[in-house]
Amino acid sequence: MYYLNARYYNPEWGRFINADGIVGTPGGLLSANMFAYCGNDPVNREDSNGYLWGFIKAFVSQIANAINVFRPIYAVAGGAALVDGPLPIGDLVGLVIASVATIAVVGIATYNSITYSSESDSDDENLEVSKKGREPSPTIDRNTGEEVGRFVADDKGNVMIEPKGGRTVSAGKGGVDTHTLYPNGSNYHRYNPNGHPPNSTIPHGHGHLKGTGPSMKGQGPSIDVNGNAVPWDSAGAHWKIR
Repeated sequence: MYYLNARYYNPEWGRFINADGIVGTPGGLLSANMFAYCGNDPVNREDSNGYLWGFIKAFVSQIANAINVFRPIYAVAGGAALVDGPLPIGDLVGLVIASVATIAVVGIATYNSITYSSESDSDDENLEVSKKGREPSPTIDRNTGEEVGRFVADDKGNVMIEPKGGRTVSAGKGGVDTHTLYPNGSNYHRYNPNGHPPNSTIPHGHGHLKGTGPSMKGQGPSIDVNGNAVPWDSAGAHWKIR
């Protein structure tokens, strides 16, 4: 790679192990030569942390910005120096001190901004990653206040709720109906895809508050689709389904 002017850097030494073959322009530090800051001789110069060149570029840029910001102050100081007398040494010294102070402050701030971000007190080896997933919140049926155990659906998109601790059973003649039950066995939702023949063949569903136990005798009050208690034979007690 030498014929391509490739250069080799030794991280343990903090320096390049061969000289820079590109001399650059007479412009010095602001030229295109990245090694002008070390006299094109990084083999015998040391910049172990690699911050110096970045510091110089940022420093020059920030000095220009600072002088532009404080230009009115320098103008006042310079104007006072011209008016005060033939040899306004005190004012000139004040102007020089203000300029030097500006350069010093900018230099310190620039150095801190370049080096601070790379320093960290964190210890990666002591970091602990939780392997336990977040427990999901329970799903509550707003109509009954019961925690949902699972959802039971048919191929038409009709969905019933089986409360936690309950179960789902077949019911009706030939098992064509489906009921979900509270843990005590009372009806929770009833799905009647054929209605109640022969009196009615309109598909519908029912919902109930918690009753005392199984079958119609232990069944709780009927509710509408919003959870309001309604008479068992009312239109609100018969839920429309697909």
